[in-house]
Amino acid sequence: SGSSFTMPESEDYSAFPYTYPHYWLPNLNFSNDGAFLGLSTSGSDPLAKHVYSLAGGYETDDKKWSYSFGYQNAQTRTNFLLLSAKFDTVVANTDIDFTETQHELDALWDLWAPEWQLGLGYNFLERDFLGPKTRQAGPVLLFNYLDYTMSGAQISPESGQSLRLKAVSYLKNGENDHFNLYQLSMQKFFSKWLPKRHALFLRAQA
Repeated sequence: SGSSFTMPESEDYSAFPYTYPHYWLPNLNFSNDGAFLGLSTSGSDPLAKHVYSLAGGYETDDKKWSYSFGYQNAQTRTNFLLLSAKFDTVVANTDIDFTETQHELDALWDLWAPEWQLGLGYNFLERDFLGPKTRQAGPVLLFNYLDYTMSGAQISPESGQSLRLKAVSYLKNGENDHFNLYQLSMQKFFSKWLPKRHALFLRAQA
């Protein structure tokens, strides 16, 4: 007699049960003046409709928090990217510190292949260094190439590379003159000949 086969019932796909943090990596740095105590994590659903990364830390010498957060939503033909970060840096052997805060929202579109994307957005920048805070904002133009992915038990990509070109035109605001900022960054993940779930990460930026 032939065996019977029953099709399973279809269920609506929900990404959120997969996106909770499954790991936390410590980031510890020590110096004569104090220490930086930090944690980082990231996550995504299997279809990469929601992808995020989060890192944060505390500087014991100047008693300030730093963080960086990124989230990309790919549920529609237009992807949306939200970035937010605050960094605090102390100038070596001085009591001078530099604080920079950025918030950015971008819309991204696939070009001739999903690995290639063009983006438009808007960036807000606040700086606090030796005087009153300065605040400026302006439009963003992005060009991205990315061909690495994560799956299963991976906590980072194990192969692939990315290229990112970014231009921001900060508009004049009060006494702060208009200026343009250009950034280039490249990343490479390499795991060949390494133990399972190990990878080398190389980054260059300008």
